[in-house]
Amino acid sequence: MSVDHPNILLVEDDPSQREVLTYNLQAEDFKVICADNGEDALLLVEEEEPDLILLDWMMPNLSGIEVCRRLRSCLETRSIPIIMLSARFCCGTDCSGARPIAPDTGCLYRSGPLFPGYHSRSRNS
Repeated sequence: MSVDHPNILLVEDDPSQREVLTYNLQAEDFKVICADNGEDALLLVEEEEPDLILLDWMMPNLSGIEVCRRLRSCLETRSIPIIMLSARFCCGTDCSGARPIAPDTGCLYRSGPLFPGYHSRSRNS
């Protein structure tokens, strides 16, 4: 891990979400590498060796869950922290924190906006 600028692989198929996340992470001095699908993400993991992966849950072709399972099955990538993201909002439950998803993935899941102020501003526009 680079102490000065940790390397984050952001895997998000929605261009507007990818742009907002990239902007906010770079504003905090993270180096951000982006992929818009699971296949490219798997290639970039090998090339870039990220310190953390932010992985969209629902993507076409290769889902975030499947990407996570593949990364966890490989000795070289199983120790990379992964946080699964979903644009879905939970109703009636506390979704503010990350929690484990499936036991076989070793990934954390976070529902709702990563940057809540962005969503509230965009809805009121």
